[in-house]
Amino acid sequence: MVALPPTLQLVTRAPLVVRGEHFKAETRVRVVEIAPARKAVLVRVGANGGFLVKLLAGDRCTRAVVVAHPSAGGLVTLKTPPPLCPAP
Repeated sequence: MVALPPTLQLVTRAPLVVRGEHFKAETRVRVVEIAPARKAVLVRVGANGGFLVKLLAGDRCTRAVVVAHPSAGGLVTLKTPPPLCPAP
């Protein structure tokens, strides 16, 4: 059986909630929101290889960038798709 690579998925934009999947079970992952603000959170991966983390308030009209640093090494990045908001 081939292990799937770790991934980050956007759950909601406001508040900014991200789901991690396929990480090594029972390890720690440092999750950093780089944009639109900066916040770092240390989360523990569950037995199923996943976690859910709420970052800063977020904004439905702002693009977000989130990076996860697993304790085993590597880097996983999520760049949210461009928002569908009217131009100012």
